[in-house]
Amino acid sequence: MEDCLTRYIAASPDRWAYQWLAGCYHAEGDEVRWKSTLDEFLTKTEDAGLDHARVRVQLANAFIAKEQWAEAKAYAEAAAQTWAGWSMLCAAKANEGLHDWDRAEYWYTQAAERYPSSAWQDLFLFRQRIQCVRPGSEPDDAKARLNALAAAPASIQSGESGYIYWLNDSPRKALEALEAAYQAAPRVNLATAIMLVADELGDAARRDSAREDLCSKLKDQAPKTCAICQLICDSLAAETRTPLDLAPVDKILDTIQADARGNAEFIVGRFLLNRGRTDDARKYLQRCADSANGSRWTRTMAAKLVRAPDKR
Repeated sequence: MEDCLTRYIAASPDRWAYQWLAGCYHAEGDEVRWKSTLDEFLTKTEDAGLDHARVRVQLANAFIAKEQWAEAKAYAEAAAQTWAGWSMLCAAKANEGLHDWDRAEYWYTQAAERYPSSAWQDLFLFRQRIQCVRPGSEPDDAKARLNALAAAPASIQSGESGYIYWLNDSPRKALEALEAAYQAAPRVNLATAIMLVADELGDAARRDSAREDLCSKLKDQAPKTCAICQLICDSLAAETRTPLDLAPVDKILDTIQADARGNAEFIVGRFLLNRGRTDDARKYLQRCADSANGSRWTRTMAAKLVRAPDKR
């Protein structure tokens, strides 16, 4: 396959061919040739439309996934000069990983100004995440815009409405919104959110119902996350009521790729916080907040909870 693609590129250096060839090397575990192939596309071809930006973002995202922020920034900043929304958000994420708050905010703001319907929430969530270093940086119109976002059909359908209410300390509204989305499309992320919000509210019946779903009919969607939920379930069993043992939890987390643990760590941290185990909770929530991937909502809530876990 590599030989065929190399000959094709010699005759017609198309982006898709370079990406396909790079993908072959990546599948073989050859990161050096993967990167050099994509770099060759950037240096040896004319930029047609957003082709170069797309490849730069591909490279940047790969480095972001490995938390190699400086390498990611070099590609992302160049891509962001096109002012494409996805390229600016990539540059913002790379700079956020470097804790360059000013530059990250610049790109989040540029994206939000040009694409307010889709990128404003990224700016809001970023400002929520950095409240510890920039207190009071929330936009003046945040509450009104969040209410409008929560009421949008797409937010309701996806369950994002529930996360918005939860983030803004309205757990009862959050539970209603999450329940509605879950009834329409049962998914693990919604079930875990329902479990945690219900637990926060002291609604043991709804919490236990969500846990039962996670340990049975949803198990195949995310078996490792559901295994952690099973441990939570066991710790709350009426006949035992023992504190959650973190050793088996950590054993499961260690089997998940490091940059993909954020959502699972949020579940553990939020559950521990609900039990008053703030020191243990902080460890998991901080790792979630610092994760390169995972849900932007759970990352933001984790960052908020780390700042004031004693209030939960």
